[in-house]
This record gives sequence, structure tokens and C-alpha cells, in this order.
Amino acid sequence: MFTLDRVNRPRAVADACGLLLIVVAAVCVGSVYAFADLCGIRQAPHEETVTLVSSVLAAGTVLLWLTWLLIKRAAPRWACLAAVVVGMLAVVAKVPEPWQTTEQISGTAGEAVFHTALGWLVLEVCRRHGITPKRLGLLPQQRGATDQARDREAALLLTVAVVCFLTTDLTGWLKTNLAPFGSLPVPRPDSLDGVVVFASWEVLPAVFGAVILEDVLLVGAVAALLHIARRPAWMIYTIVSVIEVAFHLHYGLGALAFVPYALMRTWLLLRYARLLPLILGHTIADVAVLLWAPPAVALAKITLTLILIASLWHPLHREGQNPAPADSGCHDTTPHGGH
Repeated sequence: MFTLDRVNRPRAVADACGLLLIVVAAVCVGSVYAFADLCGIRQAPHEETVTLVSSVLAAGTVLLWLTWLLIKRAAPRWACLAAVVVGMLAVVAKVPEPWQTTEQISGTAGEAVFHTALGWLVLEVCRRHGITPKRLGLLPQQRGATDQARDREAALLLTVAVVCFLTTDLTGWLKTNLAPFGSLPVPRPDSLDGVVVFASWEVLPAVFGAVILEDVLLVGAVAALLHIARRPAWMIYTIVSVIEVAFHLHYGLGALAFVPYALMRTWLLLRYARLLPLILGHTIADVAVLLWAPPAVALAKITLTLILIASLWHPLHREGQNPAPADSGCHDTTPHGGH
């Protein structure tokens, strides 16, 4: 779906690796330390320093890379200035100043700014290789789209939402059933280890960050860049799955539940080249899990599953009502031997 006529394959691979290094520094380093804590390493060496330096380096890289790409393609001055401002704010947000540590709102806003700059960088990197938002499937479907295209869009959205719910349930199941084995790195069921608690006003910024990291950057940009660089499929799926698990290492071994989720989303993107329904499905599921009470979440799971079944059944039902016309070609109806 992303095959282009002229592609600089080494550059595409290098850019994909650059994006991966940013998320490793910004997110995965902290997750690795959380996993080490679950393994019993309570005081990992230089944890705070390493986490701080890596996150600041990630934000600084976003600032410099984004600004350079905009200047190189001769973007308008206002765009370059906006990139510098957003990038600088992202760097400042990573520095533990008193106004950030004492006010949680400042920290949340800073993370939102960082993810905004990172998302902008991802789009510019993709644009550099001819992968426009339209090619990536980030834009809504145009007017006049066929019923089949609309049905497929709904099925993609609902599939991702349902599988995201199932992944959350599987993570909890692993946490509960592996906890009795004390030597395994999993949070205890009665503890808050690996659990991130958000206030209601923090849910949307948190979901926005997850969507930028997991969908736009990892499943969208990295998979697309490696695909146009003609990297083997096993490499693309492995890289996406490993980084997806690394994002969630604070769940311990429960992070393995995200492997099928990563594989499915990557396959859907490479198969249909539609990222927007994947983003919407992920957003719906995360908002429901983080914002609603468990009974409401259970109702949402059942409802979305039924809608998914209906959306998959509807095209088949429509085809059954409109069978292919019979062959109208000429047939020899003259009896054998007749004249």
C-alpha cells in the first residue's frame, strides 16, 4: 500500500531508526527501570539521572530534527518559528523545575506539548519520503466513498477497539494468575505497581500521548518507512512488537499481552493503509478504560463487539441480496442433430 516509485531505502531505514531511538529514550528507559523494580532491583544505579538525561535528549532531538526538516523543505517562516517554540517548550517540560513538580497540571501540559512536537516530526519525516497524511490513511474518507469502503472503515475501528479491550483484560488476567509465583516480575494484584492513575482531566492528554507513540509513530511511521524500504515482513512485525512491549514493561510479564495487539494493528495498516480508524479505535478503548467505571466498561465491550459482528455481517448480507447477474452469453439451445 505504501510502495512508491522512487525511494531512498537507506534513508528510510535510518529515519525509522531515528524515530525508534527517540521513543526508546523518552519512554522505554523509564519502563525498563520499572521492570527492574518488579524484578527486585529496588535501587537501580543512577535511575533518576539516566531517565532525566534520556528524556531531555529525546526532546532536544525532536526540536533539532523538526526544525532542520522544515528549513530543508523551505517551509514558511511561521512554521519554522512554531516548531522552535513547540520544541523548546517540549525540552523545558522534561526538565524538573519546581513549577512542574509542584503542579501536576504543568507536567501534564508539558507532556502534551512534547507529544505534539513528536507527532509533527513524524509527519514531516513521512512527508520527506513521499508518505503524505493521505497515503498514511490519516485523513477522513472523501465524499462519495463506496459502501464497501465505509463498512471496512467501521470494521477496522471496531476491531481495534475490541482487541484493545481484550488486551487490557489479558494483562489483568496475567497479573492475577502469575502473581502467586513470587519469583516472576509481575505486579501484585493488591498493589498499584504498574498501575497509572489519572484524574479525569488527565485522561485525554494521556490518551493523546499513547496514540502519538503507539499508533502514529510506531505502527504508522516506522512500519510504513520500513515497508517502503523493502525490509522483510518479519523484521517489521518484530520491531513493532518489541517496542510495543517495551512501552508497557511496567506491567511486568503482562506486557506480553500487547504482542497480538501490535501484530494485528501493523497487519491492518500494511493491508489497508488506513491509520485513522486504528487511532479512533485505540482512543475509544483507552478513554473507556481510564474514564468509566468497570460496569460501564463491560457494557462498552459487549456493545462494541456486537456492533463489530453486525458491521462484518452487513456486507455479506448485502452481497446476498444482490447476487451476481446470470451469464447472459449466447447458449446453443438447438437440439443435437437439429437443423
